[in-house]
Amino acid sequence: ERGIEIWATAVSGDDPRGAELPDRGLLLLGGEAAGLDPTLTEASARTLALPLASGVESLNVSAAAAALLYSLL
Repeated sequence: ERGIEIWATAVSGDDPRGAELPDRGLLLLGGEAAGLDPTLTEASARTLALPLASGVESLNVSAAAAALLYSLL
């Protein structure tokens, strides 16, 4: 409605590297254990996931946010 594109993080999301950022966007990040509420993920224009090394289950949300934002630049 206000021209803001919403992106969310999800386990089955796209690799963020090389993603073309919208002019106006909002990035939703979920907690390490539960992630985002499914209704938020479903309402998002795009879902992103960081590729993790084998054996790594998840990252702390602050570490994930830093890595995700870096990969989008």
